Amino acid sequence: MDLNVVPLFSSPLVVKKLDKPLSIGKDIEKYSDLRDNKKEHGCLDEYPEDKKTILEVFDEFSKKTLGIKNQKFKISTSWVTKTTSANPPGGFHCHKNSYYSGVFFFSEGEGFAPLLLDNLPHDRHYFFIPKHDIESGDPVIANTFHALPPQKNLLLFFPSYLSHAIGKHESSETRYSLAFNIIPEGEIGLCDSTVSIN
Repeated sequence: MDLNVVPLFSSPLVVKKLDKPLSIGKDIEKYSDLRDNKKEHGCLDEYPEDKKTILEVFDEFSKKTLGIKNQKFKISTSWVTKTTSANPPGGFHCHKNSYYSGVFFFSEGEGFAPLLLDNLPHDRHYFFIPKHDIESGDPVIANTFHALPPQKNLLLFFPSYLSHAIGKHESSETRYSLAFNIIPEGEIGLCDSTVSIN
């Protein structure tokens, strides 16, 4: 019997390996470990070419995959994360006031902390049926949890409602990543549900 399975209401994870590193990487120490300083939540403002590179990839995704043809987007916040073996794994969280969130990895290595994505709040089944296979992983359509190991020059986007965290870092080397949020720009919506974002 043939089955036609339609993955309705999926949460896309967009992954793209860039040909070269972002230029902010040469100043990585200047911005690292400053997540609690609001002034540092716009580190990409000093690197317009990096912003352009990221938004060109997101624009391609929004047009070709999401079918959004005439919407402009901008990076609202950006910051660098420095992770060492002294850091405990991060707590799961999501980003409010954001459309898509993203990460760029500057480095990779054995024991580097993965990015963890958790969709458990959106798993609406009332029976818990364990399905995880350690060897092969869950089928993508059945995933409620996903671990993505860092790869050098890897850029990724995911919907900001997804809970995510930095996993356990077991390497003696430092893991650096750039995180950012993307929002629509200009007038969005229809009729009485219209808003303008500058």
